[in-house]
Parts: sequence; structure tokens; C-alpha cells
Amino acid sequence: MEKEIEEKFVNTFIVKDKRKRILFELCSNKKRGDAVQKLLGALDDRYNVFRDSKVQEDEFLSVIKKYFDINKTCYVIADDSIDGKVLPFKTSYNYMMQSGGVYVLVCGDNLVIAKEEYCYNTTKLMYFKS
Repeated sequence: MEKEIEEKFVNTFIVKDKRKRILFELCSNKKRGDAVQKLLGALDDRYNVFRDSKVQEDEFLSVIKKYFDINKTCYVIADDSIDGKVLPFKTSYNYMMQSGGVYVLVCGDNLVIAKEEYCYNTTKLMYFKS
């Protein structure tokens, strides 16, 4: 885990009253899974620039390209084996789109891409803070 990246993410994109608890749980091996499941509900909607449950992967990627160079790396927070890793964006994005569960891709300091999946209804989200 990259504690510094996670702290910056939490302090930038998580609503103020949930930051301390989310950060504590992300840093705990025992509670990390719980924190990951709570992340999307704790994101600050003031920075939401995209939310759609029907958008196709390629359409979503075209929106992302407006905000981020997809040839760079991003940090992954997910209930998956790639949790806590810095990976090329394309690799992370493919994992996110092919896997179920909660994914948060922290792309630099100003962009977060997230996905949650509940019983075949996948919502894709993007948060940007300028």
C-alpha cells in the first residue's frame, strides 16, 4: 500500500466527516476490505463529473481521455488482487472493467475513476478536482 497516495486521495475526494474513519480502515489489514466497500458512498459529490450505469467501456474511456493521459500509471484501491498497486492505466482499467466489485483508480492528484457493481448493474463514476 502507498500510504501517502491514499492519504492524499482521502483528504481530497472523501467527504470531510468520513475521512478519519476511512483512512484508519484503509491502513488496517483487518478493516481494509470494509473501507474499500464504503469508498464510493464516501466520495464527495462536489467533484463528480461523470456518473452512468449504461455507458459502454469505450465511451467511458473516451471521457477519461479528456482528463487524463491514459499512457501514465495510476494507483488502484479495490477488492481485488491488484489492490494497493501502481500500474499502467490501461492495465488497471482492464482489470476494473472485467472484474466485479468496487474499484477506485487514483490518477494523479486531481482525478479518481471508480466503479461499483451490484448484481449486474455497474455504475461508472469519475471525480475531478481542479
